[in-house]
Amino acid sequence: MKNIAFILLILLLPFITAQSQLSCFAMDPPFKEGASAAEECPDDCTLAELEQFAKKIANLFPPDEYLYIGIGRSPAPVIAWLQAKGQRADTIQIPLSNFKLCQRVYGNGISFPEFPSDYSRVKLFRHFDRYLRTNPGFQKKWLVIDVAESGNTLRSAGFALKEYAHERGLDNSIEMLAICENNQKREYYLEMGMHVAMAQYKPNAEYCVTALEYFLIFGSGKRFAPYGELNWADLLSAPHTPPVEPPRTSYNTLSKLIKEWAKSIVLSVFWTIALTSTSKFNPSAR
Repeated sequence: MKNIAFILLILLLPFITAQSQLSCFAMDPPFKEGASAAEECPDDCTLAELEQFAKKIANLFPPDEYLYIGIGRSPAPVIAWLQAKGQRADTIQIPLSNFKLCQRVYGNGISFPEFPSDYSRVKLFRHFDRYLRTNPGFQKKWLVIDVAESGNTLRSAGFALKEYAHERGLDNSIEMLAICENNQKREYYLEMGMHVAMAQYKPNAEYCVTALEYFLIFGSGKRFAPYGELNWADLLSAPHTPPVEPPRTSYNTLSKLIKEWAKSIVLSVFWTIALTSTSKFNPSAR
């Protein structure tokens, strides 16, 4: 009888192993409904994906060559990992939400980015000065990172930072990295001069949402940003350029968790980055 049980176990082992691996990407949302931000720290599967993805960024865009710039709150967990574990990494997270300089055009496209006024340009560049001028990686290449849907915010940020660099007499190379859902078309972003990060899946699992995808795009990832939300409209209406605030407790909690996390998780999903063939960086590419 024991021999029969042993044989059954051997036969079922591949299935059991596959199911345990799938648990790190074909999964329910890892957060409790109604929980506070402090209770919604990413689980091990999310952190394993975050580590794999952030290492991919560091390999393609070495920290001794690039300054990593997160726009708005959405990419905060990725920037946090690069800051906490990236050797020689210089990072900036610029508060700037709902920043859209492009208009919607026929279909799903967006137009060439344009400042609404000279005043808005001056106001934004002063905001950039607060974060860029004091960073030790100021003279490196700039990699601008954001979670992208239409690509409007990232394209607008890339354009604005290129204009800012030109006006400040800088010759920094500027590149954009769009973090996208797996069901979006890479070509749409690649044609706008953006590198594209997406999760890749095992066969027959194309419609699953990964733990990191949920956390960054659908979940509470942005709650761990080092600052509160600052909308483009609020920046324009503010009488003075908002000061740089110290990181919030939730961000420090996430950074501490990332620094101390060192588990070995078997993932059945991996993140890839497709590099654009459009000239090194062209935020105005049509």
